[in-house]
Amino acid sequence: AWQWGKAASGVGSWQNYGYAVQWWLFGCFAVFLYVKLVLDELDPTRTEREEPDVPPLVQRQAPPPAEDDDDELAAYNRYLRSLHERSGG
Repeated sequence: AWQWGKAASGVGSWQNYGYAVQWWLFGCFAVFLYVKLVLDELDPTRTEREEPDVPPLVQRQAPPPAEDDDDELAAYNRYLRSLHERSGG
């Protein structure tokens, strides 16, 4: 309220009017959100939505890595592959 008074007295600016309105909007939004959450808790059917008919996602397996001419890289790829197979993947 003091922001409104400061702006109305001519000492403040439009920024003071903005702050005065802003805090009322924040307060109203908080009350609205609280009421909505309480109503949703009391009546869960308010938030239930019909599930759309969406086909399940298809996961494609990555192709096996191509063996490189680099022996060190090929050995590292074999090591990673063995770790993957041990982990159940």
